[in-house]
Amino acid sequence: MDMFSEVSCEQPVSDKRLEELKDFFKKDKYATMSGCEILEVGKGYCRAVMHCNDMHRNGYGGIMGGAMFTLMDFAFSVASNEGGVKTVASSCNITYVGNTDDNELFAKAVCIKDGRSTCLYHVEILDSKGKKLAYAQCNGFHLG
Repeated sequence: MDMFSEVSCEQPVSDKRLEELKDFFKKDKYATMSGCEILEVGKGYCRAVMHCNDMHRNGYGGIMGGAMFTLMDFAFSVASNEGGVKTVASSCNITYVGNTDDNELFAKAVCIKDGRSTCLYHVEILDSKGKKLAYAQCNGFHLG
């Protein structure tokens, strides 16, 4: 077990802030139309879900890597923007370590370092049974 699997949100945002973030990220049409939804947000933290169907599957019946990348990017975006500082991804590296035939994927984004102009996040993708599917490292740039 790695150090990020058991990370949970110790300081969740207020219900009002959670609703504000959900409303804001509804404008992320690609992610929301792909089935992404915010579950939990805290300082430098986000847990999100992607509800999958046949459009998310590759020729072998597993979930496409691009779907997992979308969920990872969504969780990173929510976590890195929760504090109100506009942040965009500058680079993301994802490693796929498994696949699933599950219909729900979960992402957990955790801040590793948040600096003046950049940030670094670790993101895990898991299925509903807790099987690890992918790990990612995302570097973000604070726009201001």
